[in-house]
Amino acid sequence: PWSPLVNTLMQRAELGHFPGNPFVYSEIGYFAAYNTLLTELFAEAGSYYVIPQAGLRQRQFAPFGAMLVCYLKAGPLLCLELSDTSSQRATPSPAEQAEADAQVRQRMQSISLSEQASCGVRRLYGVSAIGPYIRSYCSLTEPDGANFIATRQDSYVHVSSDEGYRAMREIALLIR
Repeated sequence: PWSPLVNTLMQRAELGHFPGNPFVYSEIGYFAAYNTLLTELFAEAGSYYVIPQAGLRQRQFAPFGAMLVCYLKAGPLLCLELSDTSSQRATPSPAEQAEADAQVRQRMQSISLSEQASCGVRRLYGVSAIGPYIRSYCSLTEPDGANFIATRQDSYVHVSSDEGYRAMREIALLIR
């Protein structure tokens, strides 16, 4: 379903095969794959951009990285949280899933509340990615400031699977 470039980058990230990459088996290896995937998803959408997590110096490791997809006039519409994959299990453990779930919910709530106040963005979609495994979310901020975040999938799925592909395409279609 994904382009050969996304598939190759995802496979390399899963194997840790990035020449000169000091972050073997970390979320850094997945950045190129997810950045390319987001670019392909939103290429037809027009005025948007992808923002990596700010403030990291070279060789500095963060257990969670973030990418936001923003439209120039509307503000952020998708937050993708990319988590450390140093354990390299076949699937993320329940503890890893719980930690990633809490992190993406916290980030989405923070973004939703600040953006609702500044530019009226009420709906924000989120993706928690633990290496190649994803889970999607939707956040709605009411005019009174109440914020609700719900999962769109019951469990983490591999982004290259049919279900993972459908989940990402569905979010892109909802945002556009």
